[in-house]
Amino acid sequence: MASSDGRLFLRQVLAAVLVAVAAAAKLEEAPAEAPAADPAPAADPAPAAAVPVQPLPVLILRQTIVNPDPLGAHSSVFESEDGTYIEANGRQSLAGGSVQEGVIRYLLEDGTVAELTYTADEGGYKPVSSLLPVGPPMPAHAIAQIEQARLEAEAAAAAQEADASAAA
Repeated sequence: MASSDGRLFLRQVLAAVLVAVAAAAKLEEAPAEAPAADPAPAADPAPAAAVPVQPLPVLILRQTIVNPDPLGAHSSVFESEDGTYIEANGRQSLAGGSVQEGVIRYLLEDGTVAELTYTADEGGYKPVSSLLPVGPPMPAHAIAQIEQARLEAEAAAAAQEADASAAA
């Protein structure tokens, strides 16, 4: 059971890192403002001394871990004063695998809340968030090809069914 707790924690950390990377990529995509044109070049200013900035410790408001019960149900919740919130609930599925559902929230630099919800089960990992990248829509010619293939498959199945009926 300790191994599954470790994997659960690693999955939560991985999901949080993925959300943070996606958010950072969105911030980097924002166009920078062009500096105002200065007609007269200024003298090079003296380089500023680098002052190390020490982050303040963040208070943990809540941290609860419920280890798996005999049926495999488990949960964990983490919340800190900086707005970070992670919740995960898991259980054994009817097919014998594992089902995990959860949510990760944190504050972005502009004060809005970033959120990622997910389900992980026999069907794979399914994250949902406005922060995740979305590919472009399929081109019309690709949609037409897919539809043509579907129609051809239906026609072939119908022909095969007709041949089977005629042979009987």
